Amino acid sequence: MKKILKPIEYFFVVNYTIPRIWSFLKTFLFLLGASWTLIELTSWILDAFPTEDTNKTYSDLFRNWLISEKYYALTLLTLASFYRNRKKISTVISVNGSDLEIEFKFCDIYKQKGATVLPLMDTFDTSLDNNLVDSNSLHGQLITKYYSGKVTNLDTEITTSLQRVGYTPTSTSQSLPGKKDKYDIGTTAIAQPNSKYFYLTVLTTMTDSGNVTIQPEYIVDFLANLWQFIPQHGRTHKIVNIPIIGKGINRLPAEYTHQRIAQEIANSFITTSGQGTFCQKLRICIYPYDAKYIDTKKLTEYIKHLIEYNFK
Repeated sequence: MKKILKPIEYFFVVNYTIPRIWSFLKTFLFLLGASWTLIELTSWILDAFPTEDTNKTYSDLFRNWLISEKYYALTLLTLASFYRNRKKISTVISVNGSDLEIEFKFCDIYKQKGATVLPLMDTFDTSLDNNLVDSNSLHGQLITKYYSGKVTNLDTEITTSLQRVGYTPTSTSQSLPGKKDKYDIGTTAIAQPNSKYFYLTVLTTMTDSGNVTIQPEYIVDFLANLWQFIPQHGRTHKIVNIPIIGKGINRLPAEYTHQRIAQEIANSFITTSGQGTFCQKLRICIYPYDAKYIDTKKLTEYIKHLIEYNFK
């Protein structure tokens, strides 16, 4: 129930700035005025029909009914105003003169069509034991949703994919708690469970303590290497889904907000697409719980500026 109510709270209730409150009031007053006009028009029409009670008209009966139900009517107008001023679940920006689109969507990334990008640590660990992989992370959800009881299948897919492309470990450390081989940031393996298609891309580095670390430059390398890998080794998909990478780790500098990382992803994608495209739409998936951290209006303005600069 919480998973349902929390997104509803963000989209309809919280973050009411002064402009948004003013917009809500204008919507409410407009609906109230339109409703009153409709009531007057209906009453005028009903006056043309006689009733059995000569002391009352259908118009009188109609108005009496409205007065008795006024609280329901006001509640309906209020709900309609909230709905009209809700946050958009999806915002799509088209690139000038092409079929290319960028979409910001509050959603469950696992329920989206197309290929899906998931960030992993540089050891490609798959064990949920001892919190080596957090079961609540996107990586952990991949394992519990598609590889429960058959993690060895995922290990085989990762190893086979890395070997097919020709990736080799950059170092090996026996002191690591899980797998011992480490790969460069941006190294990508492909997993295909149940007709789904995942790009498993290295974003963080594993430490001897079993924790992962991340640096701002890792985000740049992650994106650059991923955009290069997809057209060379990936399967063609119209849509590529990617989450707000790095925010669940809490080791980035404070200025790396959800908003900034969304901008970084869009910037990297648009810059790359100026030289060649590998999908028709990049969908940046934002977990609904994080809606309060994202201003899609500012993101749209930012993207349009990038498009104008890169696609002159």
